[in-house]
Amino acid sequence: MKDGGIPPAARERVENLFLENHRTIEPKALDRILLSTDPMELSRSILSACSEVLVTEALVAPYVEDPVDTALPPSFERLQDGYAPHLKHQSPGDGYHELFTDRYTRLFRLLRGRPALKNLLPIKEGPRHLGEEFSVVGMVRDVRFTERSHHLLLTLDDPTGEDSFLLTKDHPQAKETFLHDEVVGLHVWRPKDGRIALIKDVVRPGVPIPREAKKSKVDSKVLFLSDLHVGSKMFLKESFAELSAFLNGNSEQPEIAHQIHHVVIAGDLVDGIGIYPGQEKDLAITDILEQYRELGKFLSTFPRRLNVIAIPGNHDAVCPAEPQPPLPEVFSDLLPANVKVAGNPSLFAIDGIMVQAYHGRGFDNIIPSIPGARYEQPTEVMKHMLSMRHLSPTFGQKIPLAPLPRDGLVIDPLPDIFVTGHTHTAGIERYRGVTLINASAWIAETEYQRMRNVKPEPAQAFLVDLARNSAAKLDFTVH
Repeated sequence: MKDGGIPPAARERVENLFLENHRTIEPKALDRILLSTDPMELSRSILSACSEVLVTEALVAPYVEDPVDTALPPSFERLQDGYAPHLKHQSPGDGYHELFTDRYTRLFRLLRGRPALKNLLPIKEGPRHLGEEFSVVGMVRDVRFTERSHHLLLTLDDPTGEDSFLLTKDHPQAKETFLHDEVVGLHVWRPKDGRIALIKDVVRPGVPIPREAKKSKVDSKVLFLSDLHVGSKMFLKESFAELSAFLNGNSEQPEIAHQIHHVVIAGDLVDGIGIYPGQEKDLAITDILEQYRELGKFLSTFPRRLNVIAIPGNHDAVCPAEPQPPLPEVFSDLLPANVKVAGNPSLFAIDGIMVQAYHGRGFDNIIPSIPGARYEQPTEVMKHMLSMRHLSPTFGQKIPLAPLPRDGLVIDPLPDIFVTGHTHTAGIERYRGVTLINASAWIAETEYQRMRNVKPEPAQAFLVDLARNSAAKLDFTVH
C-alpha cells in the first residue's frame, strides 16, 4: 500500500483506462480521482464529458467531491480562454485548416465510443462495406433535399474524404435542422448494390448523460449581468444605480448582498463606435477611451470585495472575429483592480463550479438557420449550442471566425453554468444538469433593435446560489 492507502492496482487500472482512451493524466489529477468512492466510474464520466488530451487537476476538480466537508474561501480559477493566438506566421488558409481540423478532432473524441455508433469507420472506407451497417463521424458539408421524394441528403467529410448519406423523409430525425460545419455521427446501412447509404440514426455530441447539478462547498452566490453598453444615450443609469445599491447592501435584503462573492459580465461592456449604421446619434460618449473610463467609474461603485469577471462582446474594442481576446491593457487599466478581464468565450471555475461565459453573437448565425428559433427564447438556442457542443459552427455567415490553431468555440468540457448575453432578452433554464442563463442588458430599446424586431428585457440580473444550486431573477427596472 502507498499514496495514503490507495492500492497500486487501483492506480494502475485508472491510468490504463486513460491510456486506452488516448489521454494523459496529470499525477495530481490522478490522486484526486483515486480519493473518490468509485475511481473507475468517475474516470469514465470524465472521459465521456471531456475531450482534452491532457487531463489536468483543474479539469478533474469539478467532478470530484471535496473530502473535507467544510466551507472553503471563495476562489476563482481560469480554465480555458477561447482565444489562443498563433505562435507562428502562416497564411489564413493554413490557419483555417488547423481550426477545422482541431474542431473535428475534439468533437470526434466526444462521439467515438457512443453505443449508437457501432463499427465506426473512416468515411473513405464506407463504400467497401456493402450490405453492412457501420458508423461515421463527419463535418456537415452540404444539406439538400432530393428532387422527387424530398428525402434529406447529407454530405459529410472527415480527414479521409467525403460521402453522402440519405435520411428518408419519414425518419423521426428528418425534421431536425443540420447546420453547415457542425460535426455529427451517423449510423448507416449501405445496400449490397452499392447505392447511397441510408441513415438509421443521427448522434450529436450533446450532453450524453444528464447530470446532477453540481453544488459548491463554498456558501457563496454569483450575480450574472450582460450588455452594459456604457456610452449609449440609452444606458439605464438609474437601474444600474439600483443594482449598485443592492450590491452594497442598501436594499430591503442586505444579507443577500453580503453572500455575493462574484459578478460575471457577459460582454458588450461599452456601446463602442461605428458598430451599426447611424450609431453616432445614439451615443452619449463618442470617444472609445472615455467610454471605458466611464465604465470604470460605474464598476467602481461595486464593493471592492467582489470578484468581477468581464468578457468582451461585439461592441467592445477588440478584434470582431471570434474567439475574441480579452480587453487590451489600454482599456482594462481603466477598470477597478477587482475586475478580471477574459476572452470571449471563456471557461473558468468559481468556487469549484465551472462557468462557460460567451457573449452570444452566435445567436445571429443560428437563429436564422433553425425554424422557430427566436431571440425571445434564448435558452432554446443555447440547447442547440450544447447539442452541437459548439457556439457557432457555420463558416461564412454573419460572424467572422479567426483562423486560429484551436477552435475556441467548441464547448468542452461541459460547464455547470452556461451564460450568454447579446440578445438583450432574459432567460434561465436547467438543461440536463447545466444551468442556462441569458443575462439581459442595461440599455433601453434602440431604433436598431426595433428595426430588427428584437424586444429587449433590460435591467434584469440573475443570482445563482452556488452551494444550494438555486437561482433567481432580480428586477432592477426603475419606473
